[in-house]
Amino acid sequence: MKINRLISLAATSFVVLVSTTFSAPQDVVGARKITEIMIYNTYPTGTGGDVTVKLEGVTGSTNTSPGYFWISKSDGGYASTLSLLETAFSTGQKINLNFDTDPSARWPGTSGYVQKIYYISVVP
Repeated sequence: MKINRLISLAATSFVVLVSTTFSAPQDVVGARKITEIMIYNTYPTGTGGDVTVKLEGVTGSTNTSPGYFWISKSDGGYASTLSLLETAFSTGQKINLNFDTDPSARWPGTSGYVQKIYYISVVP
């Protein structure tokens, strides 16, 4: 029953906005599967609960590590964003992801370019 609900949920088009302030342009990664989700309870420079995701086929650039993006537990919409990410991952559904390209939006848990998720949508 739970799996049928997840599949039905994943088949519906969703857009989740992460509530935060952006002063820089965003970029988009389209129609990619999530290959990894990591939830950090603690790390040296953070408070815990942050989530990083890795998308298939995204190569590194000056703006992003090879396919890694993040959300903070303190972001508005955190629970719904995490739920959508987990559903897309477990069902193999592709997502579109828009992220902040400002270097100040990088995840503080690394010195690499793990960029902040601005919004995501499930590809129908």
